[in-house]
Formats: sequence, C-alpha cells, structure tokens
Amino acid sequence: MFRNTFKAALTASVALGGLACAAPVMAQTAGQQAQTVDDIVVTARRREESLQDTPLAIAAVTSEELKSARVERLADLAKIAPGLSFTPLFGAQNQLPIIRGAAQTYGQLNVGVFLDGVYLSGKAGVDIEMADLQRIEVVRGPQSALYGQNTFAGAINYISARPSSVLKGHIEGTVGDNGLHKLTASVSGPISDTLRFSVGAYGREFDGWYVSAIDGGKVDYSQTYGGMLTLDYQPTDRFSAILRLTASNEDSGQPASEVQRTNAYPLQVAGAPAGIIRNQLYVGEVQPLGRRINVNTKRTDSEVGDYGTRQDTFRASLDLNYDFDGVSLKSITAYAKRNAEFTYDGDNTICDRTGGCPNFGYPFAPGSLIPVGKSGFATSSADETYTDFSQELRLSSNGDGPLTWLVGAYYYDGESNVVQRSLAGLTATNAARFGYPNIVNTTKSWSVFGSATYAFTDKLSATLEARYQKEEQTYHQAPTHAAPTSPPPTASEQPSYAQFDLEKDFSFTTPRLIVDYKIEPGKMLYASIARGVKTGGFNPNINIFPDQRTFEPETSWNYEIGGKFDWMNHRLRTNVALFHTDWSDQQAACQNPASAFPPGSTSTQRTYTCNVAEAKVSGLEMDGHFRFNEHFSVVGSYAWTQARYQKFADASLDGTLASLGLPAWDFDGRHLPYVPDHKITLSPRFEMAAWGDYRFEGRLDVQYQSKTYVRADNMQYFGAKTTVDLRLALRSDALSYQFFVNNLLDDDTPTAAVRFYDSVNYSVASPLVTGADRRLIGVSVGYQF
Repeated sequence: MFRNTFKAALTASVALGGLACAAPVMAQTAGQQAQTVDDIVVTARRREESLQDTPLAIAAVTSEELKSARVERLADLAKIAPGLSFTPLFGAQNQLPIIRGAAQTYGQLNVGVFLDGVYLSGKAGVDIEMADLQRIEVVRGPQSALYGQNTFAGAINYISARPSSVLKGHIEGTVGDNGLHKLTASVSGPISDTLRFSVGAYGREFDGWYVSAIDGGKVDYSQTYGGMLTLDYQPTDRFSAILRLTASNEDSGQPASEVQRTNAYPLQVAGAPAGIIRNQLYVGEVQPLGRRINVNTKRTDSEVGDYGTRQDTFRASLDLNYDFDGVSLKSITAYAKRNAEFTYDGDNTICDRTGGCPNFGYPFAPGSLIPVGKSGFATSSADETYTDFSQELRLSSNGDGPLTWLVGAYYYDGESNVVQRSLAGLTATNAARFGYPNIVNTTKSWSVFGSATYAFTDKLSATLEARYQKEEQTYHQAPTHAAPTSPPPTASEQPSYAQFDLEKDFSFTTPRLIVDYKIEPGKMLYASIARGVKTGGFNPNINIFPDQRTFEPETSWNYEIGGKFDWMNHRLRTNVALFHTDWSDQQAACQNPASAFPPGSTSTQRTYTCNVAEAKVSGLEMDGHFRFNEHFSVVGSYAWTQARYQKFADASLDGTLASLGLPAWDFDGRHLPYVPDHKITLSPRFEMAAWGDYRFEGRLDVQYQSKTYVRADNMQYFGAKTTVDLRLALRSDALSYQFFVNNLLDDDTPTAAVRFYDSVNYSVASPLVTGADRRLIGVSVGYQF
C-alpha cells in the first residue's frame, strides 16, 4: 500500500514540475552572482567560528553543495570531501569511513560520526540519509579532546537545519535507471512568536546493480523510508530549546560480494585425499565483478529470515541553551534505538566443478562431494537491538576578552543485544537443544573535558584542550535458552561456542595543543599536537586462552602544521596541512597455533584481536577553490598519504607459508589496507543566467585514487580507480530540474574485499570481493516555496 502511494506521489511531483517548466518567463536575472569564495561558519571546536579562522583541517559542505553534488550517503560525501575515503566492507552492516590512513577493521570505527553533536554508535548506524541538513563538517585528525567516543582519526558531524521564521517548504522527486525512485518533502515555519517547527519525510527505492546468477534475485537493492520533526522554542533572547525526532526504516539486500579463486602457490591440500593440488593464495589485482554474481538471495529456511538487512531506527535529542551574562550553558540529551535483522549468504560461491565439489568443512571426507550447482552451504545471520543514551553539559565563555574557555561533562550508556543465528560448527541439534548464542555488550562512560584559548596578540593565539574518560564495558554470552535436563546433553551436544561473563574498565586522557598565527586577514598558519585513543574490547572466540579475552585501547600521537590562505580579494582559497601520526598498540588479528587445541578447530575459532601492531602515517593535504568569474569556478583537492606498518606479523598466514616451505613474513614497511597513496578530486563548475529567473548550473566531480591493498600482507590489491559524476541543472526561486549521471565512465574497479574461504575448493583462503557502484542515470524535479 505505502509502496504504491509513494510511487504515485513521485510520478505526480515529476509531472507537475515538467508542466511548470514549460512556461518560462522571459526576463533577465537582476544583479551579478558573487565572484568571491564564500566563508562558512563551523562548530568543530564546540563554538561558532569562521572556517578559515579555525586552526584545524576541516571540510565543510553546505546544504547548497549537498544538493548540487547530490550527496545522499557517506559514499557520496567521500567523493567531494578532502581527505575522506569510504569502503563498504559488508554492505549496510559494516561501513568504514577512513581519514588519514586509519583504516583497520578491528574494534570500533576510527572515525566518530555525530548527528547534531550526538554520537552515532555501531558500524551499521553511521550511514544515515542526508535529508534537511544545514551542513556537514569533516574534521581531520584526532578529536578525542572535545568529542570523545572514538574520534581517533577524525570526526564527521551532520548538522540539521533549524526551523524557519517564515513558512517555507519543498518537494522533490527523482527517477532513474535500475529502478531508482525517490521522493523528499519538508515544511518549516512559525507556530507562534516563540515556537517554530519543521517536518519532513523521504522515501527511496533502488533495485541495485547486481543480480544473482543462482536464483535471479536482486542482490544490492535498497528501500529506505523516514521522517523527521523539529520543534524550536525560543521564548527569550537568552533561552532556546530544540527537540529533534527522526525515524527511519531500511530494507536492503546483502552485499554484492563474490569469492575469487586463488591463483598462486599450488600445493597438496591439507586434509584432502592424496593428489588434490590447489592454489593456496591469491596474488595480484582483484578483478571486477560481473553484473551476475554467485550469491543466494532467496531462502527456503524461514527460521533465520530472508537474505538482506532490515533495520528500524528512532532517534531523539533535546538541545537546551541559556545565555547568562558572559557565559553560555548548553545541554544535549539524546536517546536512540535501532533494531536490525540480517541474513547474508555465508559462502558467496557455487559448486562449478565437473563431478562435484568437496564438502564444506575440515577434514574433507573422500567421496562426500557436493553436486554441481549447489550453493547454500552457510549463512551469516543475526537479530540485533542497539540502545544509546547520552547526556552532555557544556559551559563556555562568550565575552570579547583575550581568554575564551569551555568546560564540559559527558555521560554515555549504550547496549547491544545480539542473537547470533549462525555460527561455524553450530549444528541443527545444538541449535534446537540450546538455542543460538545471545550476546549482550554494554558500555558506560564518563568524561570531563575543557578547552582554553588565549590571544597573546591580535595575531598569535594558543589553545589547550584535554579530556579524561573512564569507560566500563561488560560482555555476556550464553544460549538463548537453558540446557535441557531430559535427556541430559552429551559431550558432543554441548554448545559449540564459549559461554562467559566479562568485565573490563578503560580510562585515558587525550590532550591537544594548538598554536595559530594570523599573518593578515584571510591568511593563517597553525601547528598542533594531539593524542588519539580508541577504546578496547572483548574476544568471544572459542579456541583462545583466558588472558586473550580482552584487548586494550590503541593510541596515537599526531603532529600537524598547516595554513589557510585567501588570495585575489577572496576569489582564490588554498589550504594545506602536513601531518604525521605515530600509531601504537594497534588492534590487529592474532591467531593461536592449531596444535594448542583439539583437531578440527578452525582458524577463525583460533583468531582474536590483539595489540601487536605499530604504524606510522605521514601525509600532505591540499584543497583549493578558485572563482574565475561569476560563471566559472574550480574546486579541487589532493591528498598524499604514506601509511606503513612499523611492526606487524599476521600469524593467520604462517601455517600456509610453512606448508609452502616459506618463512613467516614480516610486514614492516607494508601498506595499511584500503589507504591510497594518492587521492585527487577536481570539480569544474559553470553557472549562467538562462531565461526568466532560471539559471543554469553544470558541474563535473572527478575523483581519482591510486591502488590500495586488501590486507596487511599486500598480496592482493585494488587497481587505481577514477569516477566521474555529471550534474546539469536548471533552477529558479521556485523550481529546479537536475539531470545527473553517477560514475559516468562506469568504472567497475572494486574498493572493498576481505580475506575469506573458497567453500567449494577445499576452503583455501580466497578474497571475498564486493562489486563497485556502477553507472546510474536519473533526473530530479523539485518545487520550493
């Protein structure tokens, strides 16, 4: 019912927009467009400042830029924001924003993501629909002093638009190929002299780029619906209260991923019949995926649900502000709940060998071959609930003296409750008698923080920031129901997963010192040193030792010098930053030897997160904006990042290397995964008056990144990738029409893969590669009043 209503409304909005466009008014636009680069007010340091006066490396994307570039998700933001990369490792369940080379996938994200200053928890909860935003701020470098909550390498803050003082609204419909349909609408205005409101809704449906070669179903489809309500109450000039409510529903397909067969180091397969020779490793460039991939999309077993992800999210926040004489008090209270359920194909392959394939498991029993065409060997499935509550209080100065300061306190209480409905070695008998493992993970943290800036002269200032944080984590894992008493379970029927209660406290201090010097208005130099910390956690795997159950925080010291410069009467802007990071106690994968546990234990069961790696990251970032005249401008950026391990040895590879007669590899000097040495963005833009009050806008957004590596061993890599996005638009005060093409050249180079196992090829280690977003063509029509 809702789906049909949504499509009918979308069709009507596009049709009405087309009729309006057919009646242009032939009059000239009054005045000239500005020929200077606009400045932007940001709040990266928890107070309002000019972007060019803030001694941090920041990319600020305004609402106009978000619409012009069609930034709708994190992947779109990474195309235009300098220094930000994005890798979709496991579809909706594991988003990976990357800033300044901090890209490893263990533990929490290295980039903190916030909505109106409220922390968004979980790797599946950070990629929100970007609707009704005033701007997005991407702050590079550790922000732990003021933000906390795992802003180890940087922070992304989505800032919502406040309700309008006059009645206004908009509606926009979008249609495109691959079944793209989208409708957004919002209304904002005053209810009374002291109360304003805004309300909005959106719906988006997309069939995806990939289909299953096994059952013909859609793979990477998505259907997302949501709404938001904001009430802004300001009875006096001193006090304001802003209540924000958002709700969303998402139904998306599983990742478009497929195993690529190994191509190097042939060897007799361990545990297989004599004479079975298979390549043990994949070496070289991972290959693009075709549009038809070997992955299941349709289940017959209803116990664990359909393939894909279903997710409902509710968020609420209350922002209170009071302006005393000389100081301001801010309180942010927030609550969020996210229910998610997903089931993914757990093997991502199909038996394609004449005569059949070996059974999924180890050792491989002779004669137990799987028939050609069979594909359903394993699933990855879970039912999850996440709840978050946070409270922040900040008191800050608002005078004009040489000293400005801020002090604050923060409390966070988060819980994840996960029923893991699939697990290697969990048999149907065990599942029926014990239930699936239920994992409850809680985090409670308290922190106090402060910042003080002193202006020694009109040009020279210094800022000292610090945060102390204490965190309590618990981890409980047990069956979903008690062990049966009649008949009592035998030894072979015991749950094949660990049962335990774990507790761990973490505490850390994160200081930052910044010195800035304003050469003249529009030109500034700055230098900073900061400590970054990302919290530790727990290891739940079966075959690890008691002292391996927890891993510690990882830390970094970060050094940066930079400059911000406006030239040619603010027509040219150039910003530059040089940085270096010493990264210690890095969270990485360790693996116990097979000899330490009973036969049949898998390498996955013996793998755990540990603090054994060290890395150094050095880089140069430049971005610029040049307005040639009122018609033509160019925006661009360049990032050079040298992210290299200084100490790391991956024990999960040692067994394979030993069987090949090769020594263990030392990864010192190798590239960190997913981090390109070079990334370039270039966006030429053209604007001119068309007819009546219409203006024409055209832009290309070009992004290039050099080769990147899949794992720390650097055996497998992604080739260099170039994407080109085209936008052509006609806009007036009331109507807008935009034609767009994403990935104009249809570059199919993948950017995401993980180490996996080829289930139909004696489970040799193979890369699981996720297909790239392909070309997408569409048109949008909008109306605003």
